[in-house]
Amino acid sequence: MKRFLAWCQGQYDRPLGCLLSPRCPYATDHCRKVEPANQGDLDRQVKCHTPLDSEGRPAA
Repeated sequence: MKRFLAWCQGQYDRPLGCLLSPRCPYATDHCRKVEPANQGDLDRQVKCHTPLDSEGRPAA
Protein backbone atom coordinates (compact mmCIF):
# COMPACT_ATOMS: atom_id res chain seq x y z
CA MET A 1 0.00 0.00 0.00
CA LYS A 2 1.41 3.36 -1.02
CA ARG A 3 1.42 6.20 1.44
CA PHE A 4 0.65 9.69 0.26
CA LEU A 5 2.06 12.48 2.37
CA ALA A 6 0.42 15.86 2.24
CA TRP A 7 2.67 18.85 1.87
CA CYS A 8 2.91 20.73 5.15
CA GLN A 9 4.34 24.19 5.40
CA GLY A 10 7.18 24.39 7.85
CA GLN A 11 8.62 27.29 9.76
CA TYR A 12 10.93 28.31 6.91
CA ASP A 13 8.95 27.56 3.75
CA ARG A 14 5.76 29.49 4.49
CA PRO A 15 4.40 31.77 1.77
CA LEU A 16 4.32 35.51 2.28
CA GLY A 17 0.96 36.90 3.35
CA CYS A 18 -1.87 34.55 4.18
CA LEU A 19 -0.85 30.93 4.79
CA LEU A 20 -3.95 29.66 2.97
CA SER A 21 -3.55 31.84 -0.13
CA PRO A 22 -2.00 29.05 -2.29
CA ARG A 23 -5.23 27.01 -2.04
CA CYS A 24 -7.88 29.71 -1.52
CA PRO A 25 -10.16 30.43 -4.51
CA TYR A 26 -10.71 34.00 -3.25
CA ALA A 27 -7.03 34.90 -2.79
CA THR A 28 -5.82 38.12 -4.40
CA ASP A 29 -2.37 39.64 -4.82
CA HIS A 30 -2.97 41.51 -1.56
CA CYS A 31 -3.59 38.19 0.24
CA ARG A 32 -0.34 36.79 -1.13
CA LYS A 33 1.69 39.78 0.10
CA VAL A 34 0.14 40.92 3.40
CA GLU A 35 -0.65 38.68 6.36
CA PRO A 36 -4.26 39.31 7.48
CA ALA A 37 -5.09 40.42 11.02
CA ASN A 38 -7.70 38.84 13.28
CA GLN A 39 -11.13 40.38 12.93
CA GLY A 40 -14.55 39.61 14.32
CA ASP A 41 -15.98 39.35 17.82
CA LEU A 42 -15.74 36.86 20.68
CA ASP A 43 -18.14 34.41 19.02
CA ARG A 44 -16.42 34.28 15.63
CA GLN A 45 -12.98 35.40 14.56
CA VAL A 46 -11.35 35.12 11.18
CA LYS A 47 -7.91 35.94 9.88
CA CYS A 48 -8.75 36.79 6.29
CA HIS A 49 -8.77 39.77 3.93
CA THR A 50 -11.90 38.38 2.26
CA PRO A 51 -13.99 36.69 4.97
CA LEU A 52 -17.09 34.78 3.90
CA ASP A 53 -20.62 35.57 5.02
CA SER A 54 -23.00 33.02 6.55
CA GLU A 55 -23.86 31.69 3.07
CA GLY A 56 -20.26 31.15 2.01
CA ARG A 57 -19.90 34.21 -0.23
CA PRO A 58 -17.20 36.86 0.17
CA ALA A 59 -18.51 39.51 2.57
CA ALA A 60 -18.65 42.97 1.05
